[in-house]
Amino acid sequence: MKIDFHLHTRASFDCDSDPVEIIKWAVKKGLNAVFVTEHDTTDGFNDLKNEGDKHNIFVLPGIEFTVARGTHYLVYLTPELPLPTDDIEMIRAVHRRGGLVGLPHPYRSDTGLVYNQVQQRLYEESEVKAILSQVDFIEVFNAKSSPKQNEQSLLLAERYPQLIRIAGSDSHHPSTAGAAHTDVSGFKLGTIQEMAQQLKTLPMKIIVLAELDESRSSGNLRRAVEGIRRLMVKIKPIVPAAMWNRGKAAYRSSYNRVAEKRATKSINK
Repeated sequence: MKIDFHLHTRASFDCDSDPVEIIKWAVKKGLNAVFVTEHDTTDGFNDLKNEGDKHNIFVLPGIEFTVARGTHYLVYLTPELPLPTDDIEMIRAVHRRGGLVGLPHPYRSDTGLVYNQVQQRLYEESEVKAILSQVDFIEVFNAKSSPKQNEQSLLLAERYPQLIRIAGSDSHHPSTAGAAHTDVSGFKLGTIQEMAQQLKTLPMKIIVLAELDESRSSGNLRRAVEGIRRLMVKIKPIVPAAMWNRGKAAYRSSYNRVAEKRATKSINK
């Protein structure tokens, strides 16, 4: 079964992908299933699942969760909020629920675990080792990461052979769904416990259709985008809905013009 482990819809603040368009492209790419992994929300699951059901694309629940130090984690099968914002506490909470935790793009600026250790000095080496000993997955290929970042992720996985290696598109635009994905041999839908066990034990193969490489954007621009996203998530509960929606629309309009150009170029090359 071909699964995209890392995909966003318009429920994520920095994405405007319509579920109908996402599933259309998932079918074109030959996907069988996707994990919907919105930024710090589960709001996009039902809309995408309803559309996926029409086309025999299975939509599985997930979330891309941001902990207190800014690092991103992928939570699979049991993404219920709230979650602890301490790294280890969050991982243990997910495991208690029967879910799985993956480490996406570990070398990406500001949101990758290893970057935040080496460049930002937010973690001690011992903390990173403890985290890597407890997570289930590592994303060894992220379509939006640079070739160097993906190479580093693969080398990191080789140092921790117990970690399951996955690929994801990190899609923020419909045409990039499935740009990178994982073929999980023999995977079948079932209970959370059954699916978690399958994902831990079944053979997996990385499939890359396109490299989107957002690292070509300047570091300052990426940090500004991430800072705005975090700010908007924080202020959403305390500002009028109309004001928040206007800010969201302005952000998405500028962000997605760039994303669409990059996606089209990558798909057509």
